[in-house]
Amino acid sequence: MLSPATSLGQALSKHDKHFFSTLLLQSSRALQRLIRGVLCGIFWGIDLLARAFEGTYNTLRLDLSGSLPEEGPSPLATLWRAPGMDFLTLISLLRWAREDERIRAVVLTVADLDVGWARLQSLHRSLLALRQAGKHVWVYLTEGGTREYYLASAADTVVLAPAGHLAVTGLAAETLFFKGALDKLGIEAQVHQAGQYKAAGEAFTRESMSGPHREMLEGLLDDLYSQIVEGIALARNKSKAEVQELIDQGLFLAREALAAGLVDQVDYEDAVPTLLEAKIGPVQVVEAGLYQRRAWRNSGQSRRWAGSWLH
Repeated sequence: MLSPATSLGQALSKHDKHFFSTLLLQSSRALQRLIRGVLCGIFWGIDLLARAFEGTYNTLRLDLSGSLPEEGPSPLATLWRAPGMDFLTLISLLRWAREDERIRAVVLTVADLDVGWARLQSLHRSLLALRQAGKHVWVYLTEGGTREYYLASAADTVVLAPAGHLAVTGLAAETLFFKGALDKLGIEAQVHQAGQYKAAGEAFTRESMSGPHREMLEGLLDDLYSQIVEGIALARNKSKAEVQELIDQGLFLAREALAAGLVDQVDYEDAVPTLLEAKIGPVQVVEAGLYQRRAWRNSGQSRRWAGSWLH
């Protein structure tokens, strides 16, 4: 049987536990409200600072080179540094520019692209959509191969450097065969071929292409080549025969490319704003990183992202 003193101590202990648990819960809620307020203040301040430095603009400037990876950095990283250009960011920027009434022109500097043809065709269509929306699309090339020129051809004005050239020479494909090396190592590859056009295993079992393998590869090249010729012909207002003839000629120096109608201007990059002024008046440039942050905020993504952290 418990004494009165013991019962009183247990009662006080239960009361103290309830008191401290309630106090801890209230303190936790107060801390959460404080953190939410601080984060809201930070995001609000960043937004005000960004808007203060935005200024006015009418021309979006983009630099395209390299492989253009599928995705870029996380949204959080773009708060303190400009993101590197990636394919999805580029497609989004071009779409935002198409819908932005303040953007009157998009100027792209294109060099040394290492991009697959599917992505190039998507970018080609995006540039054509900008033109259809009434935007001026200018592309500057220091030089260009088939990839660079195919993309540039979608612009209404292509500017080539005076010392530059175009090497629009068409398409080619090659296949590596490892059977000879494997034979020297005493290795024999055993491959089960499901059909005559399933040629992936031939690299390890043959020293040259089989007939079906060559037929398949040539068919793919012919189809892609036809799409490239058609895209350039439509964008540059030429016939397919004219484009094929120009590709057969191969290398063009700057003045030769201008005479052939492959480019519209031969000049240096710093002359592009002056040339563009004749079309849109004073050129006010916004760089890709700043324009991306502005468009990201205005689309509501920053608020949704902040809300996910606050809740």
